[in-house]
Amino acid sequence: MRFADSPAEVAEFLEKLHATKQDKGAEALWNTEYGGELVPWQFDDSSRYAVYAYSVANDQDTGGGTVTIDQAAGDPVVYLYAEGGG
Repeated sequence: MRFADSPAEVAEFLEKLHATKQDKGAEALWNTEYGGELVPWQFDDSSRYAVYAYSVANDQDTGGGTVTIDQAAGDPVVYLYAEGGG
């Protein structure tokens, strides 16, 4: 999923996910293919992206995922990838 919102709304979104900031750059976490499916986003300039990880306990549909935020956009652009759970 990809969306843009105000900095305050993005911060609230991350808080609700209990997302934690990652040290790895965005290009290290994303490939052009994931699980045999093409991922339409490429992140080749880590200085403009912040990367967060989250997990969802006791949720059979999703085990968690990655949130990548383009901080150089006027309103932050959020890229959300949810991994399949159990």
